[in-house]
Amino acid sequence: MKAKRILMTAGRGGVGTGFCTVNLALALVRAGQRVLLVDGSPLCRSLDAILACSEDVVYDLSDLCAGAISARELLLTPPRGEGLCLIPGVFAAEDLPKAGALHKALDTIEADFDFMLVDAPALPATLAGAGRYDLCCILSDPSAASLRGAERAGLALREAGAREVRMILNRFSLLPVRESGQATALSMVDAAHVQLLGIIPPVGEDDFASRVPAEEYPLLGDYRPYKRDRARTAFINLAARLMGESRPLLTGMRGLSSTRRRELLY
Repeated sequence: MKAKRILMTAGRGGVGTGFCTVNLALALVRAGQRVLLVDGSPLCRSLDAILACSEDVVYDLSDLCAGAISARELLLTPPRGEGLCLIPGVFAAEDLPKAGALHKALDTIEADFDFMLVDAPALPATLAGAGRYDLCCILSDPSAASLRGAERAGLALREAGAREVRMILNRFSLLPVRESGQATALSMVDAAHVQLLGIIPPVGEDDFASRVPAEEYPLLGDYRPYKRDRARTAFINLAARLMGESRPLLTGMRGLSSTRRRELLY
């Protein structure tokens, strides 16, 4: 069976691509999917740090693509992500392998997974392989600068032959507009010219914030501290949509009236 390859990228830094990639992978694993994470960022290698397995890293993506080691030998199983495998990223931009080498290596283990999530910035090396992904997800936050970056990334991906391009809005406030001052999701879609796939609210924004520990990289897949957090629900919704389920945005978000939902979306 062919694994679904998904590129997780962004038009600018600081929008939470690594955070969203890991938590989406954990939500997919929770739903019974076999998931491979690939850290394709030479600018901020972070997935091994988020998953607390940095000390286990011996080889990385460049060794795999150079043929120094096989994909199965390289795979790490993070202690906080049962059912999840990771290919660590490179340390320097000059070590980033060409897109063809990456996908050739992924071809060798494709049958072992249902999803392959590649976290990589919208650099030329990434864009060169855009056509090999089943879906390219652009992460953005609600700021005007991030939305402009998403617009540029979407244009670049489509020009590079991407099959399907969608946007995920991270840190999208679910507070009333009069409190957040935030524009609607529809206006953000209009600004970026990229169809919306999912909405992720800030961790701890809802009424259960006091239960959420202050961590730099919260793993919502750990569930116990985040069991009732809206961000966790958002990743579960996003995973369901990726698996083909028709699930409306903001489904299951506690405490949101239908009026508030319309206000936030339209």
